[in-house]
Amino acid sequence: MSVVAQFLQGVNIAGAPPSKDQLASAHNTLKDALEKDVNLRQRIRQDLADLGSNAVRVQENFSTVQGVVNELDGRDMLQNNEKFGARWEELHRRYSVALGQSKASITELHNKIHEFVYVLLPMVESDDPNMQAIRMKRLEDYVEIIMAFHEPAEQRGNEFLYLKQDVVAFHGNLDTALPNSDNQLHNQRDSLNSDISNREREIADLRRQYDQCRDDDNIFSFFAELVTNDNENRRNDINRQIQGKMDQINGNRQQLDRLEGNEECMHRIMELLKNHTSWFDETTQKLSGMEGIWRMLTSDATALQTRLKGMEKEDDSDMFDLRARSVRPVYEALESALEAYISAVDPKRQNWADGVPAITVAGKKRGTVYTAAYPYYHDQTQPVCVVTPFRSGSLLPRPTYLCKSEAHFVSYIKTLLGYSRQANFWRQGRSPEAKEETEV
Repeated sequence: MSVVAQFLQGVNIAGAPPSKDQLASAHNTLKDALEKDVNLRQRIRQDLADLGSNAVRVQENFSTVQGVVNELDGRDMLQNNEKFGARWEELHRRYSVALGQSKASITELHNKIHEFVYVLLPMVESDDPNMQAIRMKRLEDYVEIIMAFHEPAEQRGNEFLYLKQDVVAFHGNLDTALPNSDNQLHNQRDSLNSDISNREREIADLRRQYDQCRDDDNIFSFFAELVTNDNENRRNDINRQIQGKMDQINGNRQQLDRLEGNEECMHRIMELLKNHTSWFDETTQKLSGMEGIWRMLTSDATALQTRLKGMEKEDDSDMFDLRARSVRPVYEALESALEAYISAVDPKRQNWADGVPAITVAGKKRGTVYTAAYPYYHDQTQPVCVVTPFRSGSLLPRPTYLCKSEAHFVSYIKTLLGYSRQANFWRQGRSPEAKEETEV
């Protein structure tokens, strides 16, 4: 089992939420694996990108299977004339809704993890008195916000579980119906082939009778005209019988063609369902596990909050720093991997870098650089502010904080950098050398 599969199984929220011990175990398993393998972070990112692609392909497979199921319904070949198309369409609809909700949930989860790693952890690790005065409140607010996602996440996790069970049940019901129909097809095919053989023998016999009548005409041509007329009537009757039996043979052969089409359709739907069910089972299991990351994030943020309170009371800073350092690599890896998942599951999603910043703010504190851009054109229409903190020497991460206005933006920068902190503003298109000193 891969590290990602093991991790998602550990935090899986379907059926019953994971306990604190289970969440801690999942966290530690991932942390230990990251420490032992420097290449694991990239593989986790690739695994979640593959999961996003698989989630989209499952959606496409639903449509493929729908076409074959509808064809199967149109052939009226199942027992009791049972129909499966509407049932499969409902399963497809439920998956589409669940996947759409999951996209929104995981996008928000990515944003919250980004904020946790690049905003909250630097704040709680800071020795700056101004930061120490606000970090506990910020952490408490953060925990309260992410806890509100627990119940919806649990509902989505359970919906993926129920969908998996219902797809398996659909497969089982169709599997039960099709073999009975398959046996009927074999019986019908045998009956039609036997009937064709009988008709062909009867036609051969009638043709022999026809030839005999013709020979009789030649032999007894010197007899009265009455005999000749009688043989002609008999030959005409034989021709009518031959034509009738040939029509029956043609009708039987058309039925055989239809039966062969039915059999091909049955085998095709069973193969499609077999592949789809196997793939669907694995994909929904992991999608359900993704929703459980909300619980682990809350558990770790709460543990930091508790440790921070203890540190402030007992000056237990060494233990707190150790805890913070153990949390960071796990969520840095998850933040990167979730970004890859979101890009794979929603390829049309606008890249954050497409926004055009008009103002950039920068300020340094303990090796951490915070930058911000205003406005950021979210979804290419609504100008908003984006605050993007990042560590020196690292790649610029994705935006984590959307402000409603420039005033809100400046207020957030003040909180982030400290009220007495100086920061540098410069307009886009002007060099940093021409920047204006501004109190933030």
